[in-house]
Amino acid sequence: MRTIFKYKVSPGGHAGTELSIPLDGKVLSVGLDPLDDICVWAEVDTDLPTLDVQIICVGTGIPTPRPEGRFLGSVLDRGTYVWHFYVAGDE
Repeated sequence: MRTIFKYKVSPGGHAGTELSIPLDGKVLSVGLDPLDDICVWAEVDTDLPTLDVQIICVGTGIPTPRPEGRFLGSVLDRGTYVWHFYVAGDE
């Protein structure tokens, strides 16, 4: 069944967050949920097996190599930091 799921991600650190999503899943966006948790939303088919997807987070002004992947968006985290998110390997 195709649906949109929410996955919580952690800001900071260049290792990113690893998510298990169904094979043909497409990460759509990043933002804050109603509890102010940073999340990504993905369109998925729940009948398919999963694969690991890496979400990379880069903070504004933090020296870092350019992330390889598709830019998802930026999130203002509780009025303190701005984080920028990428889906690794998805260009």
